[in-house]
Amino acid sequence: MPVDPDNPVPETGEVANVRWQYMPAASLASASEAWLSPAERALLATFRSPLRQADWLRGRMAAKQLLMEMGVVRDARPSELEITTRNLRGQGIPPEVRLGGERLPVVLSLSHTAEGILVACGDDVRARVGVDLVRPTEIHPEALSVWLTPGERSQIDRTSAHDVAAVWAAKEAVYKAACVNESFAPMQVETVRKGETWNCRFFGRRIDRLSLITREMDGQIAAIAVVQPARTLVREVIQRDGGARDTATDNPSKPHTGTLRVVFAPS
Repeated sequence: MPVDPDNPVPETGEVANVRWQYMPAASLASASEAWLSPAERALLATFRSPLRQADWLRGRMAAKQLLMEMGVVRDARPSELEITTRNLRGQGIPPEVRLGGERLPVVLSLSHTAEGILVACGDDVRARVGVDLVRPTEIHPEALSVWLTPGERSQIDRTSAHDVAAVWAAKEAVYKAACVNESFAPMQVETVRKGETWNCRFFGRRIDRLSLITREMDGQIAAIAVVQPARTLVREVIQRDGGARDTATDNPSKPHTGTLRVVFAPS
């Protein structure tokens, strides 16, 4: 993994890697039910909309590809992996990954649109992750901006679909990373950017250890959030097409990938 030599990550403590990847929908055209577990195939059959089925199937394929590329699972077929997002009571939960019925110690988050899939995976459950992908063309600023906090409204043009989409994507990503069993309440999730840092609050409490990345990809706004325990150090490493980059907005027809390296400080 390339690391900035002028600002290296301290090599003390345990290291967790959170990798994110954006895949254009066209690059996942080969997605098929062969990637799914029996339970996933049964769930896919309950979706009435062919578009919903295609988006969901591409999301599972992209997630399993990333899990296998990270080496989280070895010598397993994609159909042996099962990603669940609901508990036995049918309530929504953060994605869980299982192999042979056993839950794997990873964190995962997914978001998809008609244009592409955004997925992030971490190899340590202590670094929690959330992602969101928003199409500004589907945003109605006047209707959605009423769900932004005063702090969020003060920093954007509330008539701009792009600005509102960026804040909304950040709110969704932070919620996914920070929630335990809280229902989504937009006014209870605040993401205010000040320079290169973010001040975020979740249900009244400040999130002190947060890494929040926003990118433009394929005409969409992507947000990746990682919430860490108190004793951590974080270094962002952005990768694209195998090399280090400081942006991922150009050449949107190719997949974009990045890695957050989280170092758990020794106790």
